[in-house]
Order: sequence, then C-alpha cells, then structure tokens
Amino acid sequence: MKTYDNLINIAELMLSILISNAPKDTLALVGSISYEVLDDNNIIVSVGDDQVDYAYYTNEIWVPPVNLEYFPSGRKRTANDKTKLKSFAYGGKNPNEAWFDNALEQTTQLLAESENGVMLSEL
Repeated sequence: MKTYDNLINIAELMLSILISNAPKDTLALVGSISYEVLDDNNIIVSVGDDQVDYAYYTNEIWVPPVNLEYFPSGRKRTANDKTKLKSFAYGGKNPNEAWFDNALEQTTQLLAESENGVMLSEL
C-alpha cells in the first residue's frame, strides 16, 4: 500500500505544478488536467480532452506569419487587428511556450530533492 500512496502523492504533486504553470486564458485547459493510477508503478497524466483538443499546441513554438504588419491577403493590419493577434503582441513567440516542459522539469527537480538525489541534467 505504501508504493500506491507514494504514487498518488507524486501524481498530485505533478498536477498541482501543471495547474500552476498552465495557461489560464479560459481555464478550460486547467480543467482538462487529470491523472489515472494504473497500478503500483504506473500513472497516466493527461492534459487536454475532447473539448481542449488544442492542448498540445499550447506548449509548442509558434511559427508566426511572414509579416506581422500585413494580413496574408496583403491588407495592412490596423492597431485593433494587432491587439487581437497574440503573435504580434509577443513578437511572434508563444507566451506559453514550454509551460508543460517547465512543469515537468519542476516536478522532477522536486522529486529528486525529496529523495536526496540529483537529476541527470545536473551531472
């Protein structure tokens, strides 16, 4: 029973870190974060569901339009158009880029510290 309890503690830790790092524009992504315990050694952590099918892309690098000043049609973007375009506001970068990767890194760091270990990336 101790292994199972420890696994749930690890899953809960990871969920809390994912939730704290997740983009919160609509809170739909946060609501889609969950875990399932398969057995004493395995858990599945899920981000996204049928309603949040864009979850994968929130972590990725954006490929901005070739020219943020103009629409692909050639029409110049107005100041109002630019405020609606996150690519323009963040210089073509995803403001959430690597949020999941960072949460995973924080989780592994905390687990290594709690077990008096080190992460391989620190060696």
